[in-house]
Amino acid sequence: MTLPDPAAEQEHKTEPLEVSLEYLTAEAGAVLSDPALSPNQLLTGVAGQIALIAPTAHVCVSGDFARSVQGRFDARGIKVQYGTTRGANVAVAKTMRTIAGGIDIVVNADVLFLSPDMTEEEAHDQVILLLHLSVHEATHAAHHFTGEDSRGDLQPHADRL
Repeated sequence: MTLPDPAAEQEHKTEPLEVSLEYLTAEAGAVLSDPALSPNQLLTGVAGQIALIAPTAHVCVSGDFARSVQGRFDARGIKVQYGTTRGANVAVAKTMRTIAGGIDIVVNADVLFLSPDMTEEEAHDQVILLLHLSVHEATHAAHHFTGEDSRGDLQPHADRL
């Protein structure tokens, strides 16, 4: 059995997960930045889940989700018109390659603000769903990083043989 080398582990430590805010009002940004408030606590939970699986991904919390996603498609020259409708539901997060080769996980800020009309059970279910979504998107990011994403390339890459 081989034990981990603490010096080697220290050498490979990553920076904290990068999180940014886009298209938010100053008030929404302030609420998301206040650790005493639930939106910040939810964002911390989301970021924590993502950091466990895809620590080098960048998380973008957007007040205009479709616009943030569309901007990333446009920057890469991908000619699509992005929409959030998905059957009976809507998309609230998207994992995307950046023009620089990194990975952005764009999250709709609305999911971090629980409705005051929610029952305790509904709020609990929303939190569980949000944490599940975080793991789901982080798994997409991990697939991007390993080259096992939706590019259609199912062959092993030479550098991973």
